[in-house]
Amino acid sequence: MDNIKPSFRGAVYAIFKKEDKILLIKRKNTTWYDGFYSLPAGRLSKNEYPTSGIIREVLEEVGVKIKKEDLEPVYFAARHDNRNGVPISTYFEVFFIIKKWEG
Repeated sequence: MDNIKPSFRGAVYAIFKKEDKILLIKRKNTTWYDGFYSLPAGRLSKNEYPTSGIIREVLEEVGVKIKKEDLEPVYFAARHDNRNGVPISTYFEVFFIIKKWEG
């Protein structure tokens, strides 16, 4: 177990809110919960800020453009991924409400 080095990663989530509705996407060809519904989301690249990460992920997954000033961070979380009780990675997660977008 000495050869396992835990990593620290980031993930971002988009909450598209319009009136009383929230956008969900159906996961496909991702190898992670394909067929399930989720918020548009993704992992941050190395040295990427959460704001630029969510802008990139939303464009990739939903095909719409958002601006930094239209992001409202609403929730922060941390979670640990373990394998057989050994910590493999720690994620920090940032959830953004998006009220304005193009596309």
